[in-house]
Amino acid sequence: MQALKDEQKSLLDQSMRVTSQSLGLVAGGLQVTGGIGICVGSVGWACVPASMMIGHGLNNIYENGNNLLTGQSNTEGWLRVRYQAVSEYFGGGKSGGNIAYGTADIGLSLFGAFRLTLKRNAWRLFRYVDADYVRAYKETSSTILKIDAMSGEITASGISNEWKNEK
Repeated sequence: MQALKDEQKSLLDQSMRVTSQSLGLVAGGLQVTGGIGICVGSVGWACVPASMMIGHGLNNIYENGNNLLTGQSNTEGWLRVRYQAVSEYFGGGKSGGNIAYGTADIGLSLFGAFRLTLKRNAWRLFRYVDADYVRAYKETSSTILKIDAMSGEITASGISNEWKNEK
């Protein structure tokens, strides 16, 4: 009976891992497309944070895609490795880099959601006025917001685990 319970727990853990990694893969794609949209939509003014968002998205696609293909959960992409190297340079450990990476990931998602964007039917005579702008989350579909929220929750959980392991 214990072997059956152990198998059930193993299958549940595996399905949670695959779901989490699949969600991370989709969220990475959304980060890339969102970053491109922010850079293009701002006519270059917001390309610095947008490029950071694109980089995090590409790294998330790589990490989660590789983990799904190999059945692992420990892939570290090029960007995460850079965060870890900076943390180690300043006397921290890999956990500090992972915490910084996750915090930046959540921060970039919040930037994307709360930035000002043009309303869908905004028009201008000479220039756009303040009333033509709205927070991006108000113009975003509920499905994308849910994916972003779930991805942020998974990232926050990872940050919490890293924080506990670091102490």
